[in-house]
Amino acid sequence: MLLIQYLLGRVVTADILHPYIIWIVGFYWLVSISLHVLSHLAERHLEMDLTLILLAGVTSRLLIAIAAMVIVVLIGVVDKSLFIINFAVVYLCYLVFEITSVLSNLRSNLK
Repeated sequence: MLLIQYLLGRVVTADILHPYIIWIVGFYWLVSISLHVLSHLAERHLEMDLTLILLAGVTSRLLIAIAAMVIVVLIGVVDKSLFIINFAVVYLCYLVFEITSVLSNLRSNLK
């Protein structure tokens, strides 16, 4: 754990990662968990197609991410361009993971 903290400190001081990178990852984790719970509740209680629920989750995650990024930048954050780049990169990583998992889910439903 100390090694990870040391390496993260070296990378942050090298102007590659924004100091709020932990908060960015935590934000995406919280949004993902919340939308996952909501999608399971929607699937259980609304009798909707799973494909529509998953696409609604992807869309809502995109809208929440854009709104959060705009709000944080408007409120004021140190080094806005680095924050936006880190926010977008983390979002794209989550999106790639989500799309690969959604596609595997949808393929299993086709069979």
